[in-house]
Amino acid sequence: MPHTPGPWRVAPSTLAGRYVKDPLDRTVATVSTTGNREPERLANARLIAQAPAMLVLLRLYEAERNERRSTLYRSDLDQQARAILRAVESGG
Repeated sequence: MPHTPGPWRVAPSTLAGRYVKDPLDRTVATVSTTGNREPERLANARLIAQAPAMLVLLRLYEAERNERRSTLYRSDLDQQARAILRAVESGG
């Protein structure tokens, strides 16, 4: 079964925790308030929200490894990886 299509986003915090939503505003994941402080919940939600982008990037890296793509293509993959890290680490 395929996963819910991305991109996913982190929704505003609620009493129940943090929600990760799909493009149709459906909840993909809930980061519970139990045992987590808000900064940790937000960091976890950001990481979960980047899962579709990380999967795409992993598939591209695997294809590159198997086909030995050009340096230019590798540079594009590196740029995508940096964008994912920025989103996870800073929310943007």
